[in-house]
This record gives sequence, C-alpha cells and structure tokens, in this order.
Amino acid sequence: MVYEIAKSWKEDIDTLPFLKDRALNDKNNDVRIAALQEIIKGWKEQPEIFSFLKDRALNDENYNVQSFVLQEIAQGWKDSLETFLLLKDFATNDESWAMRSFALQEIAKGWKHSPETLSWLQDRALNDYNVRSFAVHAIIQGWEDFPETLLWFKDRTLNDQDNDMRRAAMQAIIQSWKEDPDTLTLVKDRALNDEDKDVRRFAIQSITEGWKEDSDILTLLKDRVLNDEDKNVRRFAIQSIWKEDPDTLTFLRDRALNDEDEDVRRLAIQSITKSCKEDPDTLTLLKDRALNDEDDYVRSVAVQAIAKVWKDATHTFVFLCDCAINDPFIRGQEEFSFLLTNPRQTALEAILQHYSDKPQTLELLEAISSNDPDEQLKEFAKEELAKLSENPVGA
Repeated sequence: MVYEIAKSWKEDIDTLPFLKDRALNDKNNDVRIAALQEIIKGWKEQPEIFSFLKDRALNDENYNVQSFVLQEIAQGWKDSLETFLLLKDFATNDESWAMRSFALQEIAKGWKHSPETLSWLQDRALNDYNVRSFAVHAIIQGWEDFPETLLWFKDRTLNDQDNDMRRAAMQAIIQSWKEDPDTLTLVKDRALNDEDKDVRRFAIQSITEGWKEDSDILTLLKDRVLNDEDKNVRRFAIQSIWKEDPDTLTFLRDRALNDEDEDVRRLAIQSITKSCKEDPDTLTLLKDRALNDEDDYVRSVAVQAIAKVWKDATHTFVFLCDCAINDPFIRGQEEFSFLLTNPRQTALEAILQHYSDKPQTLELLEAISSNDPDEQLKEFAKEELAKLSENPVGA
C-alpha cells in the first residue's frame, strides 16, 4: 500500500505526511522501512528530510530500521559533516554492538580518505571489545598498503595489555603480511614468550598451518611440549608434531613414558599407534603403558590400541585377560566417579568384541560378574552374560 500511494499520488500534498506517519508509527518494521524508502526516493532533496531520517536513525527501536536509515544517510549524504558525526556517534556510543559495528563499517567504507579515520578505527579496535574484529578487518581492508599499519599491528601483538587484542593483531599480520620476512619470527616469539596460554596456542597453530616446511618448527614444537607452563599448550603442541621426522618416534616414546601430564602421555601413545604401528617396539611400549602408567585413562587408551591393532598377535588375548582381571583401578566415592574409565572394563569390552567365541571369555565374564570390586563393571559383566545366555555363540 505504501508503495502504491507513493507511486500514484506523489504530487498529492498529503502523501509525504502520510509516509512520514507510517515511518514513525506503523507497528510493522517492514512497513516503516518501505515508507522511509519511498520518502528518500521521492523527497530526498527537501531540506527537512535529512533531519527526519536522522531522527529515525536515532529513535526507531528496531535494528533493521535503524541500520537501513543509517546506510541510506551514509550513501546519500556522504559529503555532509553531519553524516560523519552521526555515524561516529553511533559507532562510539550506541548501546547495541551491532549498531556500533554497522556504523563503524560505514565510516570505513565512506571516509577512507579522511586523515583521522585510521586513528579512529585503531581506537575502536583497542577500546571496544565487541566491535574489535570489525575494526581490525576495516583497517586491513582500507589501509593494508600503509607501512604504519603493519607497524601498528606488530606493536599491538607485542605490547597490548589485552590478550584478545594481541591475538587479533597477530592474526591480522598472518593474514595480510604472511610473506613479510619478520612475520614468522614474530609468531615464533609469541609461541614462546606470550604470557597468555591461548595466544601461545594460537601462535603454534598458525606456525604449523602456515610454515610447516620451516626447518626450525619441529624444534619449537618439541620445546613447547617439554617446557610450556600450560598443559593445554603442551597437549596442542604434541598433537601438532608431524611424524615424518626420524627423531619424532624417539621423542614421542619419551613423552609417553615420562611426561608429567597424563593427557600428553595419552596423545603421545595415540600418535605412536597411528603412525608407528609397524615399528617392532611399539607394541612393547603400549604393553608397558597398559600395565604401568599411573593414570587409569592412559592405561585404557593403551589397552584399546593393543586390541585394535594387534588383536591377531600372539598372546594379545592372554594379555587382555590379565588386564581385565588385574588392573589396579579403584572407583572412588567422589562426585562423578561413575564417569571414570576402568581399564579392566576396557579390556573386557575388547575381548567381547574380538574373542567372544573363545570358551575362556565366558569364564572371564562369570569371574568378573562375581568377584570384581567395581560394582559398575560387575553389572556390565552380568548384562553381557545375560546376552550370551540369550544368544549363545555358535547357536
């Protein structure tokens, strides 16, 4: 209806007041936008229209209406200082981060050649967390060729007090200046020396994705596995180590045996199993970890690996039976203890999967269902016994 009235009765003196009323008072957001669109299309040159639109941008309660009006003002009155000031006010002070980011992007697109725009965007990147990514992207898009832009990002990567800003600045450098001779050096430094674990982890990830061919990267990853103070960084670093290097297996074996963090040992075991299963010493290592690691879950992982890869090897069945009976796991009374992994159950599950037809398997289930100290495992064994009774093997 709004469109038809504006088209057919444009010359009627009541048409503009009607459209303004709909733009102000209609309860439907789309109708208000349509009315504003027709006002701009037909009456843009009238002096009071800018003030009317500005009022709608400031006072309409709907984001879609506000952003529509702001975009129209930015495009239709881009040479007006008042437009620039209006957008800056939105980008700086609006309660909605979506409106702030929208206004910021309009400024970056329309006022790139203003001498203060770059410094203003840098200020927004530093001081408004919610629009930071938009500000950083706008800086790269509009000022990537400015030497001072890279220098600013380097300074933020090294010296900003905010962890997220250092990460965002480093990401910007990697995306836009990866080939710069100083970029890899900077990222290596952050992987080693940044005070925040997430920044160090991001640096490690970026290095392994972008510079894997660099001869020093493997050394850096091994250093982080050994020396980073945060266990999550160490875990990520060991996952990032590639297996083609001839010394990698030796390093992974050492970590599987000696690392103080159980998850690093677990990840080392999984890497060895995946990449070095043909090595004759791998099964020996896994058996050692299945028997002797102090962590229940690590022992379970080793048991699973043996059952999966070496199920046809001589003595594997006997070894798994021994684990199902003799692993030292104790389920405590603490909260969520029911979620703990019992290596004895892991071994029993592997036996049921691969050796259900062996007579010893039924005997093992009967023994565990009667005597195991872990009530949860006893119940599991009883359930499996009932299944076998209903569907005997070979029946």
